[in-house]
Amino acid sequence: MSRLNLLARVMLGLMVFGGTLSWISIEIVDYANDVIETTILNELLDARYRSAVQGEVAAPLRTAGGAALVSVFSEAPGIRGAHAVPESLRGLGPGYHEDVVLADRLYYVLARDVGSTPVYVAYDITTIEATEERQELLLLAIAGGIVLLSCLAGYGLARTIIAPIDRLTRQVRALRPGEHGSRLHDGGRSDEIGVIAGAINGLLDRIDRFVEREQEFAATASHELRTPIAVISGSADVLAVVPGLPEASRRPIGRIVRAAHDMNEIVTALLVLAKERGADPVHEEEHTDVDEVIRHAIDDHRHLLARKEITVDAERLEPTVVAAPRGVVSIVVNNLVRNALQHTERGIVSFSLHGGAFALRNAGRIPAAGTPGPAAPQSRARAANPARKGLGLALIERICVRYGWTFTLESDEPGSAVVTVDFGEAVPKRESA
Repeated sequence: MSRLNLLARVMLGLMVFGGTLSWISIEIVDYANDVIETTILNELLDARYRSAVQGEVAAPLRTAGGAALVSVFSEAPGIRGAHAVPESLRGLGPGYHEDVVLADRLYYVLARDVGSTPVYVAYDITTIEATEERQELLLLAIAGGIVLLSCLAGYGLARTIIAPIDRLTRQVRALRPGEHGSRLHDGGRSDEIGVIAGAINGLLDRIDRFVEREQEFAATASHELRTPIAVISGSADVLAVVPGLPEASRRPIGRIVRAAHDMNEIVTALLVLAKERGADPVHEEEHTDVDEVIRHAIDDHRHLLARKEITVDAERLEPTVVAAPRGVVSIVVNNLVRNALQHTERGIVSFSLHGGAFALRNAGRIPAAGTPGPAAPQSRARAANPARKGLGLALIERICVRYGWTFTLESDEPGSAVVTVDFGEAVPKRESA
């Protein structure tokens, strides 16, 4: 629920409550007023009826203007002070009648029969009705004031309720993934906000401990994995220069060197992904010439072109730098270049770098979907089974997400694939004078 909705709901609730309370109060006042008024008028008219029937002359009741409040109408003999019965009263049956109009005034009338002749006792309620109308307007004004006060009270109450939630929300938004030890200040409260803040602080504690374990593991793995890889790579380099080494032995040694190099790149990528961004400021501030990395990657993998009818087009490489460690950029570029050259049997493989976007297109014959490794078959395998991904493709996607780059892989026609890595904030490199 948003802050505005909560305010609106609390205010609406109190407004409805105030309006309902006001309506009930007005109804109660009207009902009580009607009951009291009816009781008094009934007793007064009954008394005047008895006096008239008994031939007594009661003291006249008059308004402030001198008009009679109570009048007796009858044609029965012996009714002293009775007036002639007007036509508007003749149709009234025995009982009490409200709002009877006589000479443009309102009357409350009691009708009873003396023998077979009706007697009417009428009380002028014109002034009472006018007073009741003013009273109703006053009650409506009071009800409107109650509703307004309810709105103001609802707004103040909602602000009071929301203030701790707003404060907690601002604290949560201010948390940064790289700031270990950051906690919410409301964790010591004894109310519901304190319970929520305490739960979040507990989660932050567990996350910090998890990150510490992962960082310790990454540091340990860096040493434990790099050492044997360095030993293998160094030993292979020594073997490669042994005099008189048969050519049949040099080829597997070359594969060992390349495999050790690939494994070193994978380990580097995994360690980079295991660390939080900003945890290694030396590498975070590093800038890399992407065009140079692409050229080196093509040269390093030219051995994959042996006995293949492949033309490499790398003429459209714009000098470009990107704010990322060279090893990270090399992992992305080397994986894409290796896949393109290794799994294209013939045709043209083109590389371009323009506006900070590295594009690779292999327009030639690619092995069938069952052949492991190439970019386009990886894409087809992922479409068939999203849970399956090559390690190289998974690393590229994770690195791109980590550094905010955009990675796309498309197959615009059978037998061809277009791969694009948009480095986003990369800028053209200034040419040296």
